[in-house]
Amino acid sequence: MKRSSALFRLVAIIAAMTTLLAAAGAFAIYKTVEREAQAQLQAVLEADLKGFADLYAQRRTIAVREGMERRIASGTALEEQMFLLLDQQNDKLGGNVDQMPVALAQRDQWVEFSLNLPDGETANYRGSATELPGGFPLMNARSTSARDELLGSVLRISVVAVLLMVCMAAL
Repeated sequence: MKRSSALFRLVAIIAAMTTLLAAAGAFAIYKTVEREAQAQLQAVLEADLKGFADLYAQRRTIAVREGMERRIASGTALEEQMFLLLDQQNDKLGGNVDQMPVALAQRDQWVEFSLNLPDGETANYRGSATELPGGFPLMNARSTSARDELLGSVLRISVVAVLLMVCMAAL
């Protein structure tokens, strides 16, 4: 009887360790995907701001406004991206929103925020506001929905995988 209880304890310890290793692996995968998704979103945002700044360097606010109008005309939806160019008195020069979100009051800081859309839905964004030479506030933000959906999928898959490991270990 002693031998079978020792064998049972050994099997239980191996099953528990295997389950813990699977959970640690799932957590590591989730954190890696989270870090990469955030880095990709950040790279796109920074490229957008650089593009607007380059337009400004070429032909000042006219070029930035035209660039924004081209994006709007090509179908860039508010649910995907928002951008805004203001003059020195904070009047709108261009963009697909009419005013700067309150969350972007601090200049040159990347923040995540929510915004109520005209259709009543709420969208989550990551963005920043900066000031172009001459005192022209510029804001750019992108939706975090693709990143959030990806992370939700990875989390669901990870939880299911760990639960399956727990079930297998229990058997």
